[in-house]
Amino acid sequence: MPNVILKSEEELSVMREAGRLLALVFRYLDKLIVPGISTMDINHWAERYIVDDLQARPASKGQYDYQYVLNASVNHVVCHGIPSATKSSNQVISLTSILPLRRAGLSPIQARCILLVM
Repeated sequence: MPNVILKSEEELSVMREAGRLLALVFRYLDKLIVPGISTMDINHWAERYIVDDLQARPASKGQYDYQYVLNASVNHVVCHGIPSATKSSNQVISLTSILPLRRAGLSPIQARCILLVM
């Protein structure tokens, strides 16, 4: 049986803070995502909120030369798609890998699917 690695209080604190920030990002985006927007719009809003309001940095941006804050997929792509300027209509948007960080450490990842119907 593999060894269980217990997190320190410091690591648990970092995880809690990262999860709290991620929840705030999704709560913010929930108010903005409506039919007619693009996944690039969502990417821009997420970046501005993380940097300007949360005073954090988007961990995905710049990692392995990735230039976006999130992964966003539409309809038939399961997850980890690249944001696009194509406007939405009747579709499902899957958002994954929004990683707001205030300091280096453990990153939360959450996937969310949003159904857009005009």
